[in-house]
Amino acid sequence: MGKGRHRSLGAGLGASLTAIALLILTGCGGGGAPGADNTGVTQSVTCNTSLFSGGVRDATNVELMTYDQTYTGNTGSYDLSFNFVPSGAATLVFGASGSLSYNSQAQTVASICYESAVPQLVVHFGADGHVDFKTDGSFTGVAPDGTTVIKSGSAPAGTAPAAPTGVAATAASSTQINVGWTAVSGATSYNIYRSTSPSVQITSGNKINTGTVAASTYSDTGLTASTTYYYKVTAVNADGESAGSTEVSAATQAGGGAGGGSYTPPNDLGSLAASGAGAAQFGNSFAPTTLASVDYFGLSWQYKWEISSTLHVQTSGSTVTITNGNPIWQKPLAPLDQLSYDATTGTITFTNLTTTTALGGASGPLILNGTLYIAPLNSGPVSLSGTGTIYTGTGFDAPVAVFAATATTETWTWIDMRGTRLKLTHVLTNGNYQLQMTGLGDTPFLSSIASLATLGIAIDSNAKTVTFTDTAATNNSTGTSVLLSGTLSIP
Repeated sequence: MGKGRHRSLGAGLGASLTAIALLILTGCGGGGAPGADNTGVTQSVTCNTSLFSGGVRDATNVELMTYDQTYTGNTGSYDLSFNFVPSGAATLVFGASGSLSYNSQAQTVASICYESAVPQLVVHFGADGHVDFKTDGSFTGVAPDGTTVIKSGSAPAGTAPAAPTGVAATAASSTQINVGWTAVSGATSYNIYRSTSPSVQITSGNKINTGTVAASTYSDTGLTASTTYYYKVTAVNADGESAGSTEVSAATQAGGGAGGGSYTPPNDLGSLAASGAGAAQFGNSFAPTTLASVDYFGLSWQYKWEISSTLHVQTSGSTVTITNGNPIWQKPLAPLDQLSYDATTGTITFTNLTTTTALGGASGPLILNGTLYIAPLNSGPVSLSGTGTIYTGTGFDAPVAVFAATATTETWTWIDMRGTRLKLTHVLTNGNYQLQMTGLGDTPFLSSIASLATLGIAIDSNAKTVTFTDTAATNNSTGTSVLLSGTLSIP
């Protein structure tokens, strides 16, 4: 490579390995017979032959045009075994007029020489940089600082994301644990690893997500009751997978109960009769055989009618969905005029509920009549009183909250077997809090945005509890309100 090759070797055989490596990195150019024909040279910078021991000359116009292109590669250095270790990107743009830019910065070019024996174009630029351009588009050289090696090749590997933090695991039922974490900058997806023993290994055998997990939460289902599971989470991007997060664990609830186990689910889950144009595809009746379950999508009943298919009737705060995969029928729950919910008896009654959307090849609308049952909850750790008709005289019982955090908020969310949901949000920018309560088909009940003391809420970070003392939340749509008193657990 250009300039260093033709300087004195100086220290001789006694030079250190570092000095030998430096000689190999900085020597370039030279060799070969000098060209005799300089006809057509148009470059503004000529060849400084004092930098070489011979074998170089000015480049012709045709030769300059041959090297007029963009060159991409790496910056880096050589280790003591002379292996190149890339550290960044190197982009050089050479123009036939003698111009050169390095990583988008225009350079002062001191010499341009052509070495016909190789062949190659040797360019000295910047404070102490030089580069040998080959006809195949490759190059080697030294950056303007005189020490950083530059050479052609593929771009260096990027950086895998950092391991997730803020990981928490909480039991949602006897068969489900929810895992959440803080989103990682630069991550495009996440992997979740599980074991029934501590010290989870990051192996394919322990990975439990079969698809891409882009959100910072994951629901692990189909678990065994009263069993402790251990989890680690990794972050993934195009450059690789992070190390595993700090290990967390949670135990599923005891079988036969949910939401803290203070009430017993019903044995009879009710039935629905179907009519309308879609009834032939749906079946004329629906008698669920699987207990109503609760997740962040609402309440769900299931009836297994084939080995490979499960029929669902699912309600959420906004929609009833009926499906066995395909077809799909839906009905918005606003207003709640064809479905009534009695929280104290645990009944949801369908009265000529007519679907408005038919998807996936559905032949027409469904009309549903009948009653489905969920567990009634007349009492619980948190009592509910006030004028909110759905909640009056009932309680709220849920397992430990699911915790989520962003750059501006922290949120704890509890959900009970009836689908009633409590969400306590901490606004980090001003330190205030807000409580939100939502039930089946309801618009939210909201507290004011205020301090914990003003709201009647106390958080004990040592005991891992949140205590409500006549905490008020109001439904602005109906004008009703609810008061909460009692204690729930947090992670």
